[in-house]
Amino acid sequence: MEKLNGFGLELQSLKQELLKPDYPPVVKKSLVTLAHSMVEKKQIDVNLHLLLTDEKTSLEDFTALLHETPSCLKTKEEMFAEYEQIRERLQAALEKMEPGTPVKSKSLVETEQLVFTQTFRLDKQWVCDYFGQPPEEVGKLMVRNGFVEKFAVLRLAKILEDFLSSGDFAYREGVDVKATRVFYDVDHGYYGIHLMFYLEIEEAENFEAAQAHLEYIRDIAAKAREYMADRIRI
Repeated sequence: MEKLNGFGLELQSLKQELLKPDYPPVVKKSLVTLAHSMVEKKQIDVNLHLLLTDEKTSLEDFTALLHETPSCLKTKEEMFAEYEQIRERLQAALEKMEPGTPVKSKSLVETEQLVFTQTFRLDKQWVCDYFGQPPEEVGKLMVRNGFVEKFAVLRLAKILEDFLSSGDFAYREGVDVKATRVFYDVDHGYYGIHLMFYLEIEEAENFEAAQAHLEYIRDIAAKAREYMADRIRI
């Protein structure tokens, strides 16, 4: 995904023009004058100007410098908006493949990824049914560092660990699959664990190529649900 903003792309294009060997001197002089004016207007600093006009500095090296210059980069908000457009399109495609899919997605701009998440939950109703406890007693079992949390930490983590090393799981290049630690969701009152599917944004940008990744995510998530259900079935 392109990280340079409009100004950064303008400088990159100017550098490309300055490096063209067949331009007549008058054109080169005009381009250098344009670069000088950017310094005078404080659009770029002296160091950037020197590398912009230096014929020994390659386009690749100059572009690398642009990627280290904040004024030449898109903001996090702009990048997030672009990630979200891609994520929403892929999420819609996944839901078309599997209507009602429990797999949800999120944009991770800082790591340049999209993540698709399958969540497994042990809620109060499950605890009530699995352990045969009356509803009024379940709250005592669900307290932090209590019985259910210890059960979840030992059981859920082990089940996903076993799944990822079982014949039901298959590795796919381009998708990194990991299980999280067990967590407690304060808002919804359950213990859970995520199976995460990380997709590099470069992979996600190509919608046609990403279809195969989505099919893989759909299939592995479904197998993981079945694997988990067989081992915590009431």
